[in-house]
Amino acid sequence: MDTAARTRTGWLARTHKLLTAILVFDVIAALLGLTDLFHSDWVRDVSIRVYLSDIYPDLGDAYDRTAQDLPHSPAVNVPDTFSLVTVRVTHPSAFQAVLYDLGLGWLTVLALIPILLFARRLVREAYHHDPFTPEMIRRVRKLGLLVLGCGGGAELVALAARVALQKSVLRDSGTIMADSPSVPWWLLTGLLVLAFGEILRRGGQLRAELDGVI
Repeated sequence: MDTAARTRTGWLARTHKLLTAILVFDVIAALLGLTDLFHSDWVRDVSIRVYLSDIYPDLGDAYDRTAQDLPHSPAVNVPDTFSLVTVRVTHPSAFQAVLYDLGLGWLTVLALIPILLFARRLVREAYHHDPFTPEMIRRVRKLGLLVLGCGGGAELVALAARVALQKSVLRDSGTIMADSPSVPWWLLTGLLVLAFGEILRRGGQLRAELDGVI
């Protein structure tokens, strides 16, 4: 085995060990989260982030009416109704506690288990066999689709849980999600894996062309 091959297999072996360690910690985290779901009374309180207008929908109109009734009064500082505030429920029900755990991302931890298992198997196959085979390329694509499917599904369920929790606390709340938007991890990771699969496919084609020329 030449130096390049030893380096490649060495990195693959380290990656396999790292994925195994991450999988172990992820399973432990999933089990701890499952314990919290079945012992929801352990949760002392739950909290949600909402806009001030969701709590006091008529706050801005009330200040406008005050200014009209007292035209000669000093200027009144109208609060920003789009300010984010934290609402705490000190004695949540069991259903609210479960929704809180789901909204925090427990399903994301659970969704990582099949992704990590598939990734470990993929790395092991690449370690023992040629990584540029059509079968390996198909598996890389499957991994990308698995990341998109599991990650996206877990995110949708978590979003639904947060919305249900918010509606159980503030029934007239019109805000779906008050958190700042960000790029989902599963979308970026899944697209990168799919792009890597295309790189492998192109590399396999180039190698086949070179073999044909030689």
